[in-house]
Amino acid sequence: MSRDRVGDNASVGHGHGGGGHHNGGGGHGGGKLRYKHEDSEFSEDGGERPRGGANKGGGEGRHNSKGGTQPAPPQRGGGGPDGDGDDGGSDAVSGGGVLIGGRRGAAPGLTAGKGGRLCVNGKELLPSHTNMTKFMVPFALWELTLVVIFAVSFVRLQGMQASHVIYRYTRVRMAALLLVSSVGEPPDAMAARRALLTAELDNLHSEYDTLMYGGLAKTQAGSVFTHPVPASTFESASFASNFFREERCFRWDQSQCYTPDSPYYEVTHHGLDVMMRRILAEMSLLAEDADADVAYNGTRYTTMYMVGTKDLYEGLQSSAQLFVDFSIDRYSQIKLLHTVLLVITIVFFVLYGIFLLRPYGGAVEREAGRLAGLLSHVPAEMDVAGHVRQTRGARYP
Repeated sequence: MSRDRVGDNASVGHGHGGGGHHNGGGGHGGGKLRYKHEDSEFSEDGGERPRGGANKGGGEGRHNSKGGTQPAPPQRGGGGPDGDGDDGGSDAVSGGGVLIGGRRGAAPGLTAGKGGRLCVNGKELLPSHTNMTKFMVPFALWELTLVVIFAVSFVRLQGMQASHVIYRYTRVRMAALLLVSSVGEPPDAMAARRALLTAELDNLHSEYDTLMYGGLAKTQAGSVFTHPVPASTFESASFASNFFREERCFRWDQSQCYTPDSPYYEVTHHGLDVMMRRILAEMSLLAEDADADVAYNGTRYTTMYMVGTKDLYEGLQSSAQLFVDFSIDRYSQIKLLHTVLLVITIVFFVLYGIFLLRPYGGAVEREAGRLAGLLSHVPAEMDVAGHVRQTRGARYP
């Protein structure tokens, strides 16, 4: 807001004689100081005259004996031109100038305009949608990045479940050993061991098929975790290769592998699935054998011992390690994503402060400097705080 002083430092009215009262409504004898606003003019008596219009305030100028003028003291009532008891300050507010309280009280400096917008002395302040967009779009993009990364993390970790095949396989081995070692015991004891072996074989069948081809195993019924297991055969190429395509020995100590002339060479060198299906078939036959045919050195349990103790068990352990490596790889990918998110967050806030907050703070500081410079040109008559301090100091030293 620019105010420039019109006239000399103290324009002296060319009045008629000294001490006479002249109307301040535009005559040349008023001798008032006037200050131009962008769309208003202010006189020393506190009133406001819109450009091109007459002064509606009730301020009068008094000539002194030397031909000068003094501003009329502010009137608290009855100072209007029509004598209706309103002071000139009330009308000054309506013109958008300086607010001066009257008997009925002037309108507040801050009022609400249309749509809840702020009005200051009749001037409506409009929000800057450009600045709002400039400040909010980076935060919106950052929030979108958070949502995307966490969604990707959830999808990557969903469905990961360790298999129970090794555990169930060792339970089948234990049940078969209990059955063959109970030879000579009462039939009830043999029947109980046979029932245990049958139940464990059913569980192993169900969980092995679930591991291979996905779905829900029968042992998951009624449990808290009822999410379908992904098909390992189609999820991992290395896993499928171990079970169906590898033609090698799976023992950890390769020097103990069967030679081609061994009767167990073919079954132990054509993948884990061939060995598992052979063991399941032999144990099912063992569970159906009569009590007299069950023997520790029989062909059923001998196959379990010669194939299942080393080749199949160590091959399943190696395949389980594939799942561990797969899980570690997934978690490493999630770790990388969150590390990238951390770097993005740090860089985002640094750039936000450098390219948005710092220029905005500089603009606000420059605007404050310009306003301070404008206020330094305001005449002393408008220093209300100074007048109050001076009056209080005079009355209460």
